[in-house]
Amino acid sequence: MIASDYLAESEPRRLALLVGNARYGHLSPLPGVVIDIDLMQAQLLALDFEVTRCNDIASVAQFEDDVLPAFRKQIQAGDLVVFYFSGHGFAHGANQYLALTDTDLRIDARRLADVAIAVDSLQGYLSRPLPGLLLLVLDACRGIGGFEIEGGPRSELLLKGASPERASGAARVNLLSALASRSGMPAIASDDVGDAARASLFTTELVAQLGLDDREFGAMFNDVSARVREASDEQQQPGLIDWSDTDLYLRVPPALRGQQKEAWQVALSSRSRRLVQRFAYRFSISRHAAAARAWLAEHLHQGLPAASAARAMGDPAPKPAALDGLRSALLSSEGSEHGEGLLLELIAPPLPGGLPELLHRAVVEAALSQLHERHLHISSVSLATAPSRDSDQAELREARLQHAIYVLEQAGIDRRAVTMTQAAVGDGVRFRFIGQRR
Repeated sequence: MIASDYLAESEPRRLALLVGNARYGHLSPLPGVVIDIDLMQAQLLALDFEVTRCNDIASVAQFEDDVLPAFRKQIQAGDLVVFYFSGHGFAHGANQYLALTDTDLRIDARRLADVAIAVDSLQGYLSRPLPGLLLLVLDACRGIGGFEIEGGPRSELLLKGASPERASGAARVNLLSALASRSGMPAIASDDVGDAARASLFTTELVAQLGLDDREFGAMFNDVSARVREASDEQQQPGLIDWSDTDLYLRVPPALRGQQKEAWQVALSSRSRRLVQRFAYRFSISRHAAAARAWLAEHLHQGLPAASAARAMGDPAPKPAALDGLRSALLSSEGSEHGEGLLLELIAPPLPGGLPELLHRAVVEAALSQLHERHLHISSVSLATAPSRDSDQAELREARLQHAIYVLEQAGIDRRAVTMTQAAVGDGVRFRFIGQRR
C-alpha cells in the first residue's frame, strides 16, 4: 500500500446474534423472552447492525453445529460483534452457563458441556476471527426452581457473575460482558411480575438507553444499572466486565471522530510499530483501525525508529503552577541580534476533555503564530516529557510526544530539527524553540 492508502477510512461492520430461549421443556417458561428479543432486534437494527435471530435452541449440538458456525462465517477482523442471550442461566464453580430448552432439572457435572452453553467457550469461539470488539449481553439467571448439578461443586442458582479470568481464546480481542445481575442476586423476568408477558427489567432499561445519545457504553451502562437497582428495590444490580482497551460508542460524537483521525495520523507519521500497534488496540473499532492493521501486516519485521535525543543538562523544573497548563514566555536571545538563543518555552497540556493521547495543539499553534509575527526563525525545537514508572502513563506521554512532532511537522518544521529529552514537566510536553531573528 502507498502512504495515502493508509489514510482511507473504513467503517467497521456491525453484526449481532440474538438468542432467546422461552419454551423450556423441564424448566419454567419465560414468555417475555420473545419480547426481549423483539426489542433488542429493533434497537440494534436502528444502530446499523446486521442481526441474526434464533429462538428456542434445544441442544448444544444445534447451537454449535448450526447456529454458531453460520454466524461466525460472517465475522471479519475488526468487526463490532454483539451476542445477546435471554433465557435461563446458571453457574457451576467459576464458570457460567446458558441453559438450552432441553436442559433438565438435574445435570451430571461431567456432562455440563454437552447440555449447556459455556460462556467462556462462546467467547473464545467468537473471538477467533479477531473482531474489533466483542460485546456479550446476557439477560439470564431466571430462577430455576429445583435445579441441581450432581457430582461437583455446588451450583449457585440465580447467578449472573462470570469468572473474573478472561477466556484464553479471547486474549487478543477487546471484550465486554454486560450482565443482568451480580453474583448471587436474581434477575427479574417477565413472569415475575404477573401473568401478562412483558420484557425483562434489564432488557427494558438497556434498550431504553442503548444508542440514546453519544455516551460511551460504560457510562451508559451505569445509568442502566442505577435504574434497574431502583426499580427492583436493590434486588437486582447489573454489572459490566471490561476486558477491553477500546471505548465503545454506538453513536460516535463528531469531535471524537476528528480526534481519532488525528491520533491515527500521528501514529502513522511516527513510523513506529509500537505506536501503530497501540492505536490498533485503543481504537479497534474506529474508521482507521483497518488501515492500522494493514500497516502492521506490511511492516511485520520493522524495528522501532531511531529517535534523536538530547540529554537534560541541569534543566530546571518549571514551577508547579505551570504543570497544569501553558507557560508561554517570550525570551530574549542572548548575544548579538543574529545569535542563536532560546526564543520561547511553553508546556502544552493534554487535550482538555479529549483523547489522552493528544496534546492541546491550539497552545502550540498559538506559540508558533506568536514567533512568526515577531519574525523569529526557528532552527530547532527541544521537546521534553516526564519519565514515568507506570507503563500506561509512559505510553500516553510517548503518544503526546509524537503528537508534538506531528504538529511541528504540520507547521513546516522538519522532524530532524527536533530533539527529545526528559524533564519534570507533568503530563504535558515542554517545547523549547531555538532560533534567531530573521
